[in-house]
Amino acid sequence: MTQQEHPLTRKIRILEDPARQTSLPAEYVLELAGMSESASVLDVGAGTGYVTIPAAKRTSGTVYALDLDQEILHYLDEKAKQAGIKNVKQVVGNFTQIPLEDELVDLAIASLSLHEVAPLQTALEEIHRVLKADGSFVCVEFEPQAGTKKSRVDSASMTEQFVQAGFTIKEKINPQATFLDEDLYIIIAQKSK
Repeated sequence: MTQQEHPLTRKIRILEDPARQTSLPAEYVLELAGMSESASVLDVGAGTGYVTIPAAKRTSGTVYALDLDQEILHYLDEKAKQAGIKNVKQVVGNFTQIPLEDELVDLAIASLSLHEVAPLQTALEEIHRVLKADGSFVCVEFEPQAGTKKSRVDSASMTEQFVQAGFTIKEKINPQATFLDEDLYIIIAQKSK
């Protein structure tokens, strides 16, 4: 009789797949974001800290790790403590009702998390709300392929929803990177005044 993998263990295994870091390193995403050394950052869908940990190492500001899963945030907190990182704050919450104050962060990053959100427009408006004036938002997502049955939002639709939520698109990048055998895209946007 085989033992079934615990859901948390499975989630950690997928989120910490070395192929993710190889295909699109978090450091590359942070460089694209133009993150300053004192930036406050919101990691939307923080998971095990793919963005949170590298961001916290690069800034003296607070990195808010937002996720619905309190267990995964506890894992992330332990990981940060082991690395000697003290500027990460766990935020348990829904992307459509982010439990943070208005205009709190300089930068928001959502890496492979927005495709699971409904309604997406509400989540984008919430991210817009918590960003400071002229704050930046970087989104990394899967580009749907023909025959894709998973929930995905193509880059053209995502761009349109960004604009509707009050963002100005600065750049759209197709990095020639894949994860889980799916193509990725990156949108870099700024909060419109």
